Amino acid sequence: MSKTKIAIVGLGVMGAAVARQLKVSREIEITGIDTDQATLTQAHTDGIIDHTSLTLTTVIDTPFDLIILATPPHIILEQIHALAAFKVTTLIMDLGSLKTEIMAAGQALPHFVGGHPMVGTDHAGYAWHRAVSYSEKTFFLSGNPADIATVARLLAPLEANFKTVTPSDHDARVTYTSDLPHILADALVLTAMELGDAAEVKPFIGGGFRDTTRIAQANPRMWADIYQANAPAIQDAITVLKAKLTQLETLTHEPDATELITLLETIKTFRGDLS
Repeated sequence: MSKTKIAIVGLGVMGAAVARQLKVSREIEITGIDTDQATLTQAHTDGIIDHTSLTLTTVIDTPFDLIILATPPHIILEQIHALAAFKVTTLIMDLGSLKTEIMAAGQALPHFVGGHPMVGTDHAGYAWHRAVSYSEKTFFLSGNPADIATVARLLAPLEANFKTVTPSDHDARVTYTSDLPHILADALVLTAMELGDAAEVKPFIGGGFRDTTRIAQANPRMWADIYQANAPAIQDAITVLKAKLTQLETLTHEPDATELITLLETIKTFRGDLS
C-alpha cells in the first residue's frame, strides 16, 4: 500500500504541530516546505517530516494527496494565487483564522478547503510546536462537502473535532471569541503602560492581569493581518464591547449592588458553561 503524501507549507508552531501529530501514522509521508533551512533541518532531525523543500514549486511535480498552507493570512493569500497560477489540482487547505477572504481566493483552485483549528497560542515558531495539540480541539472546515470529507479522513490522526461551517458564520463568531479578546488584551497592556515602564509596573501585576493579557504576546505581524483584514467586523464588535463596559460602569455607581451582583452571577454562569 502506498503512503499518503502530505505537504505542509510553513513549519511554524501550527504547521509543525500538524506534522508532529500526523507522524504517529506510519502510513503518512510528510514534506515540509519552509523558507528557513534551519527549521527544515531541525524538523527532519526531529523526525516529524520526511522530506524538505525551500520552495512552493515542489508541489507542482509531486503527487501529493493534500497540501496544507500553515502560514500567516497575507502569505496564504499569496500562496493561493501562486498555486492557481501553477494550475495545481491537488486538494489544498489552509489553517488561517480568516475564512471569508481566504475562501474567496480559494475559488480559483479546483479543490480548496478552508480550515481553522481552535488551538491559538501566544507562542510562534518551530521551537514551540509541542505547546500545541489538535487532539479533541474544534477544527472548523469550509468548502465542498466531498473535499471536507477527504480532509477529515486524511487528518484523522490529529484526533480533532472537525466541524463544518460557512465562512461568513465562522468570521462573525470568531470576531467575538478570538479577535476581540486579542484587541482587549492589547488595549489592557497599552493602558498599563500609562503607569510607567515595565520595571515600575511589574511589582503591581498579579494573576488576573497576566491571565487576561497573555495573548498580547502573540505574533504581531499575524495579528496585524487579522485586525486589518477583519476591520469592519472588529469595529462592530468593539461597539458592542463599549456598550457592555458602559453597562458595567453605570452599575458600579448604583448605591444598591443588587443589579450588579445579578449581572455578575449571569456572567459567571455563562463563563462556567463554556468550560
